[in-house]
Amino acid sequence: MGYSPKRRAELHVIGANFVKQCVGRETYYCKKLGYDKKALDETERAKLKELLAEQETEAEWKERRAMTYKKSFYGALYMDRKKKEREKRPFNPTDPDTSDAHINALAMRWVEKRFLRDLWNRWRGLHGEGPATHDSKDRW
Repeated sequence: MGYSPKRRAELHVIGANFVKQCVGRETYYCKKLGYDKKALDETERAKLKELLAEQETEAEWKERRAMTYKKSFYGALYMDRKKKEREKRPFNPTDPDTSDAHINALAMRWVEKRFLRDLWNRWRGLHGEGPATHDSKDRW
């Protein structure tokens, strides 16, 4: 069973949802409003602050996101892997392998593969075949 663009695209959607579980409050609302968080002008920043003020408080947001983060095993793995990849590859503007997008893609692919490995091992366990690797742990 070789490479399939369709399967890769489906797995990418799953990986993207792991990432979405880990975004911060400002990032979430910037995306909701269609703003680029890194290039906010004063008007957009004021609109964002106004929106954040009428939504839940920072403490409520952190509490809710912390609960989600704790529940999201693969979201936590993604954040940890992204941090490790950034430590291995410090940012260098002349090297495309150190860009934020490249680090994000590396971390996402790693988590997607981890998810597939855990899913496959769980599937084998349900059918009485046992896990294929000695380091697999039951994630469900």
